[in-house]
Amino acid sequence: MDLRTVFRYQLGRRDAIEAVSRDSASLNTGMVLVLITAIPRNYDQIYWRESDAWPYWLFAPLIFSLFSGTFLFGFIYFGFIRGWLDDPRSVPVRQQWRRFMALFWMTAPIAWLYAIPVERFLDPYHAAMANLGLLLGVAGWRVCLMARVFSVLQPVQFSLSLGWVLAPACFEVLVVAFCGGLAIALGGMGGIQYSPEDSFMITAANVAFYGAIVLLGVVAILLVRAERRFVARPLPELAPGRLPVVGLAIVVTVWFVISIPAQIEQYRFVAHVALLRARDYRGALNYLARHRRTDFPASRRIEPSPFELFSRREFPETLANLRATDPQWVKRLYLDYLRVVFSDPWLRINADEMLKVLGALERLPEGKEWVDRNRERFKSLKPLLAAPRDDATSKKPDDSVVQIEMMLRNLGIDPETLK
Repeated sequence: MDLRTVFRYQLGRRDAIEAVSRDSASLNTGMVLVLITAIPRNYDQIYWRESDAWPYWLFAPLIFSLFSGTFLFGFIYFGFIRGWLDDPRSVPVRQQWRRFMALFWMTAPIAWLYAIPVERFLDPYHAAMANLGLLLGVAGWRVCLMARVFSVLQPVQFSLSLGWVLAPACFEVLVVAFCGGLAIALGGMGGIQYSPEDSFMITAANVAFYGAIVLLGVVAILLVRAERRFVARPLPELAPGRLPVVGLAIVVTVWFVISIPAQIEQYRFVAHVALLRARDYRGALNYLARHRRTDFPASRRIEPSPFELFSRREFPETLANLRATDPQWVKRLYLDYLRVVFSDPWLRINADEMLKVLGALERLPEGKEWVDRNRERFKSLKPLLAAPRDDATSKKPDDSVVQIEMMLRNLGIDPETLK
């Protein structure tokens, strides 16, 4: 086993497929390749030592592929191959599973395409589209490659083996889309405001769900109508092989070096979030002021994000600590976030927090210009201004609401037009 064989395998070359299927080192090599795949998947998405990410990010691809591969094996082997063997009882299922998983895990390098940092040259919405394109490309490639593997190792045409692989793949899509859709529905019931890219992915998940249903139906009909014109063969006997330790070490080193700049950016992101969680809002702003926006990961919104519910309490405090002397990119960032907050139909900011937001608009030189460009968004304050203003015992007006109305007038907005 060598890396040249591994990469020829990704292209579906017959000699590489046959070599991998007979090499006893294929299973361990494939397992290592899946572990390596965690680096290109995550190097620019998370900081590897985040408390909620370590060590899950490293083993997640292996754990998921273990279940996915086992499901695919069960469907193909028990649904087709085992029933068409001359003597199925003489073929140990566990042995066949191990050989199948070696072939399945050996497709891991295709997922290295996820390392393309689309967020660095696309806005979040179009980056989501590009990532979806990469997902479809990788998934399609792996499906076709596994179909090619079975068409080489079994006396069947590619079209039939493609049906073998597509059927369980469609079922997996249905399960994932259903679970994701359930989480989305619960989030919507909780009043979560989705970002543009999240909304796009929700639509894509719905399309994938119904598309998988249609494709699964078509494949099922074709498989039922397909005639059995062959005698299946068990997966090949293994010959002694050696793990390509040097080649794998080189691959790990290359990916590690590639990940260093992105991980430095991720560290800065985590350090800034830690200051916010410690409620050191001015310290968090000072930390941002020492850097440029490009010093932070393009794949993550600088917090407090306007699209994350738990950040909503931190956002008014951050605005309250903004200074006119802060870098322009920092002020512009949070004023852009404020536009998103005001566009939220649920506007989960109470009167005291709104005072801090309006105070920032009064204090910052860019505040008046922001107000002039976003006057229509102040209509979202209607529920806050229309809330009952009389105390149950003293019958006095709510001081916070009165202050909000006064600050709105200072900003050139008549609060009566918002009620």
